[in-house]
Amino acid sequence: MSSSHRGSASSSRQRGRNVSNETRTRYTLKDPTALGRDYIVEQFNLAFNMNITYGFFKNKLDEFKKSYKMWKFLMKSTGISVDPETSMIYASPEW
Repeated sequence: MSSSHRGSASSSRQRGRNVSNETRTRYTLKDPTALGRDYIVEQFNLAFNMNITYGFFKNKLDEFKKSYKMWKFLMKSTGISVDPETSMIYASPEW
């Protein structure tokens, strides 16, 4: 069973690489439905033997969104870029 899971994870990563940049820029992260929220909290609490509420996840998600928006702004305005294949950071000669 674990080998088929690994295969699907690999194929989903491969699909992510084939998605055009235009599609990536149009994607917005939406909040989960009430059923999805309950599932996230239940599975997390079972896996880690904790008692976390959805508010915890919502707070972290909001922090990540804010950080990502700032990162995106800085990447556009500073002239620094990251090669998605090698994860190397590139800057203009002025840097």
